[in-house]
Amino acid sequence: MPPPSDQIRRFAKPHFQTAFGQQQPATGRLKTDLAADKYLNQSLPPLSDTNSNKTINRNNFPAKMPFFSASPYPQRAFYGKYPLQPFPLMIFPHMMNSKLILCAVAAALLSGCQSYQENQSRRSKLAQFVISHPSAAQAIGVPDEAAANISSNAARFALRTGLDDSANGDGRGTQVNAVRNTLWQAAITAQFNRKLARKIGHANLSDTEWRWGKTDYFSRLAADQAVDLYNNALGRSIGSENPRRSIKQLAFLVLDYYREEGLWTVQQANEGGRTIWRIAQTKLDEKAYRQALRNLEPLNPNGMTAEEAARYADSANTLREIKNGISAISKIED
Repeated sequence: MPPPSDQIRRFAKPHFQTAFGQQQPATGRLKTDLAADKYLNQSLPPLSDTNSNKTINRNNFPAKMPFFSASPYPQRAFYGKYPLQPFPLMIFPHMMNSKLILCAVAAALLSGCQSYQENQSRRSKLAQFVISHPSAAQAIGVPDEAAANISSNAARFALRTGLDDSANGDGRGTQVNAVRNTLWQAAITAQFNRKLARKIGHANLSDTEWRWGKTDYFSRLAADQAVDLYNNALGRSIGSENPRRSIKQLAFLVLDYYREEGLWTVQQANEGGRTIWRIAQTKLDEKAYRQALRNLEPLNPNGMTAEEAARYADSANTLREIKNGISAISKIED
């Protein structure tokens, strides 16, 4: 195995030459309620800066790289059955670029795995995604109360609809889970593209096999993954039909779709004296729909209250989000 510095050079350099932010043309618009139209009729925000078409000069790497004290591997870690050697997190002072840090950490996590495969472990798929799409990975992020990335915003909007999140325990297969996954994929698709959204959506699931017609599962986790797979696909359809919409606008569209067509949820049932988990595409009733709209109305574009926006204005920062991302990937169990 080459030393860590060689791994980082080999992995990081080519992946800074990819441009992101390609948009799919709108193919139509879903039916919306008047409340949603209020947000859809607002002027579209400018595209976020997602261009990472930058080239790293090989000569820019210092001969002796300084070390920060933080290390993503205080103990030995494993990729599959092969151990990874611990080493400190290297940060180049004249290249304090968050995408470079993400690439370096992901390269270490991969330890030689250079191609994305559907049957990879979740950890390796997520690490591979970070290397291949550093700008998108930074924009998507991981849920954090002080962050304003896509994952954090989707989680906030979903939870604050006031819909049920306790039916099956641990938030699995609930109404909130359905909205969160659908909105998450819709927002990624709207900001980037459908292919990229599908890639990160599948990376978050250990089982990505479509089982059309199968509704009953003996495992709550398997049922939850099935509805996540279906809701992710619905979210990508919503996002591709509404490119460049803000996540708040998309939240209203997701609720519209939930009421009109339905999202996938899980319900516990008993079959022959045995507990099963049954999945179904269920519609949101009018009362719950109206209340969810009212609950989201006063939130800011990131799903925060005015008090939260003021409280976290100075606490959110890129390095904090990178640290959370490293922690999230390292804790993933397949």
